Amino acid sequence: MSFALLIIGGLLLLGGIAFLIYNFVRFNKDPLTDAFTKKDWINFVVGVVAVGLGLAGMLASAFEFNPAWKEIVEFEKGALAGRSVSYIGNYLKAILGGFFFGVSFATLWTSFSVVVAKRKLADFEKKFFKWAMLGAIAPSVILFFVWTDAFGAYISYPLPSGIYIGDGVGVFNAFNKGSFEGLKIAFYAIFILSGAGISYFVTDYRLNKKFKKRDLFATTLIFGFVSGIIGARIWYVVGNWTREFANGPFHRVFEVWNGGLTVLGGVFLGVIVGALWFTHEHKEVDWRSAFDIAVPTILLAQALGRLGNFTNVEVYGQAVKVEGLWNILPSYVLQQMNLNNGGGMLPDGMIHVPLFLIEALLNLGGYFIIAYGVKALLKKKLAPGDLLFAYFIWYGLVRIILEPMRDSNFNMGSDNSWSISNSLIYIITGVGGILCFHLYEAIKAKKDKGLTPLWSSIVILSTLLFPLLQSVSLSTEKDGSGIVTPFTGFEVMAKTPIYIVAYALLVLSLICFILVFVFSKKEDKEKLARYFSIGGMSLAGISAVLMIFGQNTIEANGQYVNLSYGFFLMIAFAILGAALSLMPIFAEKHFDKIKKEEALETQSE
Repeated sequence: MSFALLIIGGLLLLGGIAFLIYNFVRFNKDPLTDAFTKKDWINFVVGVVAVGLGLAGMLASAFEFNPAWKEIVEFEKGALAGRSVSYIGNYLKAILGGFFFGVSFATLWTSFSVVVAKRKLADFEKKFFKWAMLGAIAPSVILFFVWTDAFGAYISYPLPSGIYIGDGVGVFNAFNKGSFEGLKIAFYAIFILSGAGISYFVTDYRLNKKFKKRDLFATTLIFGFVSGIIGARIWYVVGNWTREFANGPFHRVFEVWNGGLTVLGGVFLGVIVGALWFTHEHKEVDWRSAFDIAVPTILLAQALGRLGNFTNVEVYGQAVKVEGLWNILPSYVLQQMNLNNGGGMLPDGMIHVPLFLIEALLNLGGYFIIAYGVKALLKKKLAPGDLLFAYFIWYGLVRIILEPMRDSNFNMGSDNSWSISNSLIYIITGVGGILCFHLYEAIKAKKDKGLTPLWSSIVILSTLLFPLLQSVSLSTEKDGSGIVTPFTGFEVMAKTPIYIVAYALLVLSLICFILVFVFSKKEDKEKLARYFSIGGMSLAGISAVLMIFGQNTIEANGQYVNLSYGFFLMIAFAILGAALSLMPIFAEKHFDKIKKEEALETQSE
């Protein structure tokens, strides 16, 4: 019975997949066909049903091969210790969940192939496959959790985190990966690469739809992805220097395979390098409109990449009891979240908050909100680049929400201040980028009278309030742990002259921008307004530099100094105020460049 189910199920699954691939490749490549025939629809239904039946049969064979599972009537230990286990219930869950998952997932990827690859499509098929693709996403995710949950009581923990190829081939987990020699392929790496692939295909489809060009982002993905990995590592090393790297061999800085990447740094460098390369390679395409499409898809990649934290038993939240809504999670998620990074378990009935899952769901939701919701609701008010920077705002908010839940073993900086401060900088970057691009459009339309100094004044005024927040912490340990004593910015200023100077420069900068606002209303004062604008920008920039390097002048009394939220925000807002004041100069030079290029093109014609 077990062998029969395995063989028949395998043949149906592989046969159904091959049958669907053959039919959809043929349809997608046929330039003369834009609609399904009756036979095509029948083949489609037969194929997805075969996939569902095949998967259900193979999952049923797993139960038939393991009759000892009937003897397991409760969880012995872990998050679900003492809870009953129903063999019949799990058997049915595997069969039914597997069947409907097979059908929904086969519908998802076949519909995706049509939407992405088919250039000419009839109206009905266009609507059907678009909505079939979108409609199959949620059922596929839910049903995946349903059928996999059927095996939660019968598998061992920790779950595998990778594959090794050495003295044989097998799997390793987060606790025993050091015990195997040879080539190791971590699931985390597979998740990251798969996420990048999904991000690219979605980007390519939507760019082709807008600009009628394929593979616009092919080389940009390579430069952006590699730069993103470098940026993620640099950000992690800087944030954990005293905790992990200061007292160890320097080569550990480059050992990315041992873990240690920070999304916040990766996206920053990846987007910057990607934008520079894209503008160099595709001068005919508006890079802001292209990145409005591309950057939000990073959320899809991040959602998949977070599964690597799950298999690695890392970056989880604080310990909580398994009660309330936690009970809806699959059993294997709860059991895995009962483990501690590096070995050991929490007491029975406890789990670490699964931040990987919360962030993955928030990232998925964020993509659809930005790419479809914001675009639909604010279509007439959006400027090119708004959706690009909406990503930074969304992800910064996500991290602000999740960081306080994080287990202290995974904090970056004193009291996790590094991660939270960088999350705030993400939000500021997003808001600042949107302000800059709207200001650029206003200057282009000659509707910017007084707008630049007004926004700069508001930003600098906000900066003057941030010293009310915790701005510095002193710790007895080099890694920011031990006894931590927080201070507000004003408390630090009372003892540190360099911060008094920095604050005074910000006040002068605010006065300059207010004067610019006043003079910008008078045509005979435009030159004077320009001088004050440059002065305000310079003062804000110098203030930011003094605050960055002023850390080394703080009287620490033998303790270690860590900048915290207040000064981080002051630095970020000072830079933003300076950047906003530069926009008119940048915009004017850019417009002049465009006019010269258009004049040269006219002469050549």
